[in-house]
Amino acid sequence: VTSRERLNLRGEWAIEVEGLPTQENDPSAVELFVQSARRTSANFVADKTHLPHIIRICQLVNGMPLGIEMAAAWTHVMSCAEIAAEIERDLNFLDSNLRDMPERHRSLRAVFDHSWRLLTSAEQQTLSQLAVFQGGFTREAATAVTNASLSSLSSLVDKSLLRRELNGRYNIHKILRQYASDQIDNYDAVTARYAQYYLQQIASLSADLRGAKQREALEVISGEMENIRASWRWGVAYGDAASLTRAMESLYTVYEIRSWYPEAVEVFRATAEKFADTEHELLWCQAMARHGWFCYRITQYDTA
Repeated sequence: VTSRERLNLRGEWAIEVEGLPTQENDPSAVELFVQSARRTSANFVADKTHLPHIIRICQLVNGMPLGIEMAAAWTHVMSCAEIAAEIERDLNFLDSNLRDMPERHRSLRAVFDHSWRLLTSAEQQTLSQLAVFQGGFTREAATAVTNASLSSLSSLVDKSLLRRELNGRYNIHKILRQYASDQIDNYDAVTARYAQYYLQQIASLSADLRGAKQREALEVISGEMENIRASWRWGVAYGDAASLTRAMESLYTVYEIRSWYPEAVEVFRATAEKFADTEHELLWCQAMARHGWFCYRITQYDTA
């Protein structure tokens, strides 16, 4: 029997049915896309210029056959690159007007709507708030940011809406995250807690980054880098000078150790511009100094 969630019976042996592989060395998802595209346009040819965009499309829908078929149906009017861009921009792009398709399979949003209605109100609230995370999260982070309990996380995993990786981190697929984020009620409050959590986390690792525990600190930060980037952008956008000031030295150290110079140039440039001519002169000076340093690193000497 196939089901969107575990049956929770003693005799149940659960095998997760995942999407088709989307790596270059396994053509399963690509073959389905090409086959579906040729049903729409018999002259469709997947040459080397199309292949990276087709793989990207398959990754964006997590190898989901329904999503691949819906995307491929647009090849008669759009390029593969345009299809990939539209999926990233708007979940509602993926739909179907096929007359023999069940109503709940007419679009990816309809698929997610069906699953959403099966959740309790508490599960809906938890899932929508978890959508603020980028690139996965730990149980501790979920509790701190959304007050999610272990039982609620487990329930969402059982319903195939969250995935728990072997390393213990939880993940929500990008296209489902896009849907869930549309349902959130108190977005500003949740994103504020989210950003402050990760800015505080990287700030607390400042001494370790320069000491004997540097390797361990870098491993923690590397796993959370997408969340840290998003949190820094939030801090700049909302002018959270206190959190940014505390996290400044740690972020600078990570960029220096990892040699991520071009990214560092842009991050500290944007930060300096935000706080220029404000009361936060110390933060502006720190951001300008680091912006100049990383400009020097990439040989932009005049700017530095």
